[in-house]
Parts: sequence; structure tokens; C-alpha cells
Amino acid sequence: MKNVGHFLCAAASALGILAFVACDKQQDGVPPVSDFVLYASIEQPVSAAAPAALFGEAVDGSVAQRTVIQEGTVPHPIVWKANDQIVIHFDTGVQGAMRVFNLQSGVGTGQAEFVYSGLGYSSDPDVQVPMELPDTYSSLIAGYPAMFVTITPENREVVLEAPREIYLGIENIVDFPMYGAAGADGKVNFVCPFGLICFPVTGDNISVKTIYIDTTTPQKEITGRFQVDENTYETTFLNSSHGSEFQIVWTGTVQLTDVPSVFYAVLPAGEYGAGTEFRFTRADGSVITKRTRQPFTVTRARVLNLPALDVGN
Repeated sequence: MKNVGHFLCAAASALGILAFVACDKQQDGVPPVSDFVLYASIEQPVSAAAPAALFGEAVDGSVAQRTVIQEGTVPHPIVWKANDQIVIHFDTGVQGAMRVFNLQSGVGTGQAEFVYSGLGYSSDPDVQVPMELPDTYSSLIAGYPAMFVTITPENREVVLEAPREIYLGIENIVDFPMYGAAGADGKVNFVCPFGLICFPVTGDNISVKTIYIDTTTPQKEITGRFQVDENTYETTFLNSSHGSEFQIVWTGTVQLTDVPSVFYAVLPAGEYGAGTEFRFTRADGSVITKRTRQPFTVTRARVLNLPALDVGN
């Protein structure tokens, strides 16, 4: 177990890149909370391709074409944005304690520094969390985004909330749920327990107002609260705070053309059985349903490019 002030001052001095704490300590031995800095990096997802004939054959009998949105080893970087917050639980903290840290620097990059906000609370209503940080700690666990993270009081495990929405465009994906951990050096490595699917949609000047992804038939939970395994990063569904855990949705208005409108969804890793529905409601109220004909697999920290969907027929 390390003393927060002494260890991090020495590490920062020796390496020049680690998180640090100002070396002028308070008399009670606890560093000023505003001086404690955590250094956080984000694992970057890579790209993969779904089977070309996932939705069956094209109308003309040929194999449906796969659309790759962006090539490269890291085609869809995840970066920190202004006003981001993370939740931290120190191993020496009280039961279920969650400390909120605010982004200090690193906007637009995958690496950032966070400082303590002074806000701490517990998932156990019977436990009071002191404002001061623990004097010493050996390890910590973390979650992002702060407002959708819970540290369980019994096992001190991280619970993340999977989004309920589908996103139009990669730039609209915000608050991608992530799990983090660090040792006594305060360097938090965030990983992506969930995966992403990318599905381009085309149509002959057709207006679409809602899109649903529905796994009711395969009975696979895709939204709600998921517990993250600290060793494998596998997620286990716990419960749904509201709505159906088998359905996520996009609402708005988009005019479809032969140039794909590109949608994204954050999904738990795992195999999605044949029969997963992609349902489109057009402006005239009619519904077009595309159902997968074979399973597809979502892998954590990967973007799975699905074949283009034509909603014109």
C-alpha cells in the first residue's frame, strides 16, 4: 500500500509522465484534494466485418455487398471531451464509495488528466463518504461516464449503463461506457467492455423517423445496467431501470438516398442469433423490417461493420 502524497511525488519526479500530487502536504498527512491528479488513457477500438450475406441475398440474387465505412487499424477513435467526469473507488475507501473526478486537460485526445471534484457518495445509503481522499491506497477501479456508474457496496465491482439509443454518425456517440483500473501510480487504463455495430442505410428518397434494434426473439439484453468482470471485462446484465432491455431506438428524421446514412449502436459483446430485427418506421407510418438470417458476433472494443440495408423495398 502506498502513501498517496509521497509515492506520486516520487513517481512524477522520476518519470515525468505519471500522475502526481503536489508535494506540500497538509498537516494531517492528507494531500489537498485539488492537487491529486489521475492520468487516464482509453483503449482504442479496431474494425471488423460482418458476414456479407447477413440479411440474406440481394434482390437481384447476388450476394449483398458489405459497406466498410472507414479503413485502418484504429478507424473509430474514442477521445475525451470537455467536462467529462469519471468515478473512482479506492481500495481503502469506505463501502461502495464513489468519487467524482473532473477532466482537467486532454480534450480531443485519448489521454487526459483528471482532478478530484470534491464530490463523494456511496451506493450504500448507510455509509457516509468523507470529503477527503484516502491517505493511502494500493489500487483503484473506475467507470465512465460518472452519472451512469455504480460501485457495488458488497463486492466493490463496477456497474455500467448501456445506452438506449442508436446514433446517426460516429460523431454523435457520446459517453461510451468504459471500465478503468489502476495501481498505486494513479495511471488509469480505461477499456471498452462493449462493442459497436455500424450499419449503413439507403433508400430512394424515403423519409425515416424511427429505427429500432430488437433482440426480443433471441432474448438477448442489449441495454440497462451491466456488471463488468475486472479480469475478463465480460458484462453481466443486472436490470433495466426503465423500458425494454431488448430494444434500443433512434428517433428523428432522415431522408434516405443511395448515399448511405451511417448509424451506430453500442451493444454488449456476444453472439446475436439469427432473427435480430432492424425495424424502420417511415414518415407515412409504414414499417420495414430487416431480420438477420445468420448470427453475428459483437466483440468488445471492436466496430463491426454490417452490410448496407436498403429500406426502399
